[in-house]
Amino acid sequence: MKHHVMYVIALVVGVAVLVACARPNINAQVQIEYEQLANFYEYKLSPDAFSSTGAGNGMFILYKIKKITNTGSEAMAYVFDKHKVLTVTPDQTSNDEPSGDNILLGAKLVTNLTVQPGQTKTNSGCIIKNAHTSNPQSLANTSALVDLIHQIDPSQPVSMARVPGDNTTALVGNALPSTLQNLCGTTE
Repeated sequence: MKHHVMYVIALVVGVAVLVACARPNINAQVQIEYEQLANFYEYKLSPDAFSSTGAGNGMFILYKIKKITNTGSEAMAYVFDKHKVLTVTPDQTSNDEPSGDNILLGAKLVTNLTVQPGQTKTNSGCIIKNAHTSNPQSLANTSALVDLIHQIDPSQPVSMARVPGDNTTALVGNALPSTLQNLCGTTE
């Protein structure tokens, strides 16, 4: 019995080591460039709404997905899914999103966008994330930049990088759909 337990433990450890050693397929890597457009603490879904939704311990951040490049030598179809994008503040990583982002951004919200092998898509739309931090006030200035990362998938790694020169952001006081959609600008 004792040997059986040791065998099971060794097997579990061996599988864990093999899984941990999975190397990312760099030849299938997707590259995403984004721009941080605005930081805002609260939003209203309409100008005449009586209440607003606040970001709690964080700040809402509006990002524009500027370019998705899927041209690696082993590229496979890639689906951009906003739920796989996370914000990184100095003290927290978050996948939180506002529940009203489809109303706030309308047709400019990029949710699931397929990029075929060999394709590059530009100005695909915008996403909103709620970046959490123990010091939300630190995100209330024009130089408060919050980076994005993508969930890990070794078979199709994704790198996310800011557009060169993206070093300031607008501060929006009372965010409304029209304001955020105007900031998002044009899409493909």
